[in-house]
Amino acid sequence: TALHIAARDRHHSIIRLLVETGTDINSSNNLQMTALQIAITSANITTAQYLLGLGADVSGRTSSGDTSLHLAARVGDVSLVESLLQRSVGLNAKNHCGETALHAAVTAGH
Repeated sequence: TALHIAARDRHHSIIRLLVETGTDINSSNNLQMTALQIAITSANITTAQYLLGLGADVSGRTSSGDTSLHLAARVGDVSLVESLLQRSVGLNAKNHCGETALHAAVTAGH
């Protein structure tokens, strides 16, 4: 969707406009990824933090069962991981492969 593209490409003004005009900030694409998760996997940390500030839900899972915390742990951004943990994201949540966010971070070399 336009929101997902804006999140991927760091277009905060477009994100704000879309959300203000009724776009669901938590809508997911065909991989069950939200705009927040797309920003995280694109290593757009500022955009991810911006979406969190707009109230993006942190509890959604991708089609592989990853949470936003799994994705942030793979990217290796400590400030984003901390922001997600402050929002009560499940620290011990496992994806479809049985990995927690800690496993994801270690596997990614962090």
